[in-house]
Amino acid sequence: MKKIIQNIITLSLVVASLASCKKDENRVNYLGASKPELSASTAGPILLTKATALQHAVTFSWTNPEYQFTTGISSQDVTYYLQFDLAGANFGTPDNTSDIIISKDLGIDLNDSVLNRSLAHIGLNGLEVDVPHDIEVRIKAVLRNDNLPVYSDPIRINGVTPYLDVAVPVPTTGNLYLVGSASPGGWSNPIPSANLAEQTFTQVDVTKYELTVNLTGGQYYLLLPENGSWSNKYAVHDNTAAGYKTTGEFGYNGGNSFYNADIPGPDDSGLYKLTFDFKTGKYTVEKQ
Repeated sequence: MKKIIQNIITLSLVVASLASCKKDENRVNYLGASKPELSASTAGPILLTKATALQHAVTFSWTNPEYQFTTGISSQDVTYYLQFDLAGANFGTPDNTSDIIISKDLGIDLNDSVLNRSLAHIGLNGLEVDVPHDIEVRIKAVLRNDNLPVYSDPIRINGVTPYLDVAVPVPTTGNLYLVGSASPGGWSNPIPSANLAEQTFTQVDVTKYELTVNLTGGQYYLLLPENGSWSNKYAVHDNTAAGYKTTGEFGYNGGNSFYNADIPGPDDSGLYKLTFDFKTGKYTVEKQ
């Protein structure tokens, strides 16, 4: 009996050992991938204009990284990110770079408009318009869920000049003022001298204005590019729209235009930060 028990134990160990070997044989291991090779149809310069927004600007092409596993070359679809940064920045700050996502394809044709939008997201506030910039471009390849990233060497394109592309015309005066029953100075226009500073927006960048101000709850306001004039104004289309007290779309130019309704202020009086983004045509009102 003792010998039978020993034989059973020995047999169990052999089976367990074989099962372990079988498990090891079935394990799929990542062996690596080739660095994609990126090329562009031009090294620059590229002058982008609104008049040629839909015309071809540049073509990018790259090679498949051919992800290798112990089972062979991966059959999964590869997702690519075409990434842009200023020359010399070395993609060191992800928040200051711009990406275009491409599924499966090994190339992409960009027109002026698409490339211009990509440049608008480089750096803290986008690239300065109407000025040539040297940029770097690279490809990031990933498998499902952004796993196993592989990067190409960056290529340089010199003298890329973006243009100003906005949803709402930016104030040509360079100034923006708050007026209305929600504001400290009410509907007085010109704004009373005692209230002028607190009702004058700060231009954050080419297309964004901000103002932190005490607002009277349940009232309305407009934005003026020129203090003392009602000729031009920024307003909303429908001041009864849900949510417009805290966020919404605004436009230009009042009167008989599509955007001719006063902007509704928040329900409660208090200190608020107003941000108007002319690039997107949207605004936000945040309680401070």
